[in-house]
Amino acid sequence: MYKNSALYRAAALVLLAAAPYICLATDTRIWDQSDQSDFTKGTPKNISIRSDGHITLAPILKELDSTNVPYLWAIVQDSKGTLYYAGGAPTGATTKIYALPVNGKPKAIAELTGLEIHSLAVDKEGRIYAAVLPDAKIYRIDNGGKPQLFFDPKCKYIWAMAFDKAGNLFVATGDAGLIYKVTPDSKGAKFFDTEETHARSMIIDEAGNL
Repeated sequence: MYKNSALYRAAALVLLAAAPYICLATDTRIWDQSDQSDFTKGTPKNISIRSDGHITLAPILKELDSTNVPYLWAIVQDSKGTLYYAGGAPTGATTKIYALPVNGKPKAIAELTGLEIHSLAVDKEGRIYAAVLPDAKIYRIDNGGKPQLFFDPKCKYIWAMAFDKAGNLFVATGDAGLIYKVTPDSKGAKFFDTEETHARSMIIDEAGNL
């Protein structure tokens, strides 16, 4: 009786020792996904699926403000990290500029006559410039939130603005596709003719080239 019990225990120990190898004994399989459409049946969670099938972590979206403005067309950041944004409505009589300081609360800092603001810019002194439609004029906002006319290019649209290191403001316009250069004392002149209907965006490189 004792001998049989010992044999049973020995057999049980052998089976337990071999169990992991028995469980792992399976065929190798490869799950290959090479296209974005391969993932369409699933539900992406915190990931981005590129058109070539690559998967990356998705950016985190966080709501910073919720205005009563139907459209926001322009946003810019000053050297302190404060965000300025503006937009408007096709039927409005005035439009506002909003500011969101770092670790602060959003608030309206200026109200301008016009339907929409399509471009904002900040100079090296931290002053805000706004291009208002449909009159296509540029206003500079003083510390009290009062808009002052800075430059009138006599065009129909102002789509973009950019400052160079010398403080000159470049203004991209339509419907003639002209770019203006405006000095800090608000004297402007035609700088470049794109020979297109609209000049919608600009960038200035480190060498000062537009």
